[in-house]
Amino acid sequence: MKKLKTILFALTVIVSSCSNDNETPSETSGTIKDIYICGYESSDKSLIAKYWKNGKAFSLTDGTKSAETKAITVIGNDVYVAGGVKNNKDVMVAVYWKNGIATVLTNNNTRYSTARDIAVIGGDVYVAGYEADDSGHFVAKYWKNGKAVPLGDGTRDSFATGMAVDGNNVYVSGYEAGDVCDFIAKYWKNGVATILPESPVTSFAYDIAISNNDVYVAGSVYKNNKRVAVYWKNGVETPLSVDSQQTDTEAISLSIAGNELYIVGSQDMWKPLYWKNNTAIPLTLPSNFSINSDAVSVAGDNVYIAGSINNGDNSIAMYWENGMAKTIETSPGRGSNATGIFVTTN
Repeated sequence: MKKLKTILFALTVIVSSCSNDNETPSETSGTIKDIYICGYESSDKSLIAKYWKNGKAFSLTDGTKSAETKAITVIGNDVYVAGGVKNNKDVMVAVYWKNGIATVLTNNNTRYSTARDIAVIGGDVYVAGYEADDSGHFVAKYWKNGKAVPLGDGTRDSFATGMAVDGNNVYVSGYEAGDVCDFIAKYWKNGVATILPESPVTSFAYDIAISNNDVYVAGSVYKNNKRVAVYWKNGVETPLSVDSQQTDTEAISLSIAGNELYIVGSQDMWKPLYWKNNTAIPLTLPSNFSINSDAVSVAGDNVYIAGSINNGDNSIAMYWENGMAKTIETSPGRGSNATGIFVTTN
């Protein structure tokens, strides 16, 4: 769900959540009840953090300071959103909101930090993200009920991008600066890192899910001067198929519904698509529009994708249901982006 990217990309497919966490189930059945989307909207001077329920907007910040959201999950009647907000020192700090009430995750108000994913299990709130340390390095970490658990050691930049909680095990996807490559994809299980590429190559891991004790990670690797969308299952890398191998591709988010694997990504930066069991399915776009995208969820046989279109003047937050574009409430003339999605069922 949810992430640092070298392209502007915010497509979300969901299996009733932004990631596959036990109390945030990866597979749902029944009729669709509510569709929750998180994102942000521009104002005259800042970005306003928001979420939408069934297309109706709810503001999380008042626009005094810029804020952003990156992931959303719903447990019962409680809505949790992860992101960041600028403080009185104009520094972005990691936060999550529960029913609109913000909890700041860092104790340091002078260093940048942000939250990229969230899971709620048995009443415990887990948030993945990263924070700058005193040396200026970014350190991947997650917070459990507000207590930080560092994943990187601070000797080089590291970034946490997604998370899943399975029983007592906490999994976090991300990437870290490499010795012989720019960044290398990895995931951490209970703080212990697993490097994903078989050989040192610039690579990124953006999302993670657990199903039947199998670990799935979505990301990309650089091969022959091309970015290639891949996923790893228990460390085994599988390139994702596209109609041309001469283009750049990227996998951003994944979800698992039963035996079906759904991954959201892009081709040539601005051509959004998703894969179902490694079969590419493009999203159609209006003429002269482009899309950015960032997470994936599936409810029953329905695939939901949240993101935005760009008409050259502004980005416009929206979502897709089984490939059909759906509008949500946004302010006319203001840019907006949708970055996460969660669907509940009856």
